[in-house]
Amino acid sequence: MGWFYPIETPDILDYVPHESEIAAMMAVEFQRTKQKHTVMKYQTLAIFAFAAAITTGCDKQKTAINDEREATKEAINTRKEEVNTEAKNAIRQTDANATINKAQIEANKASAQAQLDADKKKADARAEAEKARVDAEKK
Repeated sequence: MGWFYPIETPDILDYVPHESEIAAMMAVEFQRTKQKHTVMKYQTLAIFAFAAAITTGCDKQKTAINDEREATKEAINTRKEEVNTEAKNAIRQTDANATINKAQIEANKASAQAQLDADKKKADARAEAEKARVDAEKK
């Protein structure tokens, strides 16, 4: 096996601290604990403040994005309404133009028929005149 060298240890159990030493040790331990809690309080507070700042920043960005989205939707809806109004006006105008065109076509038709009827009467009159002339020549 190997060589074993015993380590000298202080005999802790033989030492009994005096009351004043105990009070001093307790005061030091209390100060250490108080400092740890104070540091932990500030660290915890700093962490929560940082998280709140990030969350607030994110909320502002989200709010800005939502506002932009709503503005875009509103602009699109407004444009859709304008397009619908323009289409209705175009349909009304087209209907009015169609009515006018139809009336013009009917008027042209009536005029053409009247002209044809007049030409027909002229042809009949000319034919009667020719017959009358032929009859007059024969007599």
